[in-house]
Amino acid sequence: KSAGVLLDLAYPWGAHQRLAFVADFSLDDASLDDAPHATTAEATRHAVRFAFTDEFTLASNRLILSPMVEFHVLRDSATLVGPLHGTASPSSSREAVAARFGVAVRVLPALTLRANVARTFRAPNLTELFGNQGGLIGNATLSPETGATGDAGLRVAWPPNDESAPPKFSAALEAAYFRGVTENLIQ
Repeated sequence: KSAGVLLDLAYPWGAHQRLAFVADFSLDDASLDDAPHATTAEATRHAVRFAFTDEFTLASNRLILSPMVEFHVLRDSATLVGPLHGTASPSSSREAVAARFGVAVRVLPALTLRANVARTFRAPNLTELFGNQGGLIGNATLSPETGATGDAGLRVAWPPNDESAPPKFSAALEAAYFRGVTENLIQ
C-alpha cells in the first residue's frame, strides 16, 4: 500500500525569475507472508522530500539558469518473524541532499544548447531492504545509491522562436549525450 501528498508551489519573482518549492510526503507499507527469510514480514517507509528551485532568465530570455536542491528524509522499519530471526525489528533513518544545476542558451533563434549536472540519491526500496515473497532476500543494511550525472545537448526548432505569434506548424529535433557515475549501486 502506498499513499502520498504532493505540494507544488511556484512564484514568479519579477519578469525574469521563478521560485519553486515542492514538498512530497509518502507512506509505503508492505506485508509479506512466507518471505524466504521470515514467516511474516511487515515493512513501512515514511518519506519526506523538500525541493527548492530558483530559475531565472538573462540576456533577453536567451539564457536560462536553473539550480535546484532536494532534501530527503526516510524512516524505514520492519517486523520479521521466522526461524532465522526469531522476532527482529530492523529500522533505519536516512537523510540525504541532492542537487542539480541546468543551463540553456539560445544561441540562434532556432538553436538552443542545454546542459545539466546533478548529484543524485536513490534509497533502496522496501523489497531491497526486507525481501519479498519470491526468491529475493532483503538486506536491511543497504546504503543508498549516490552518484553524479551530466548531460549536454541541443535543440533545433522550426520555425525559429517567435513569441509574437504561435505557428500553425512546428517541428523540433533534439540530440543529447548523457553520462552518469553511481556509487553504492544496489543490485
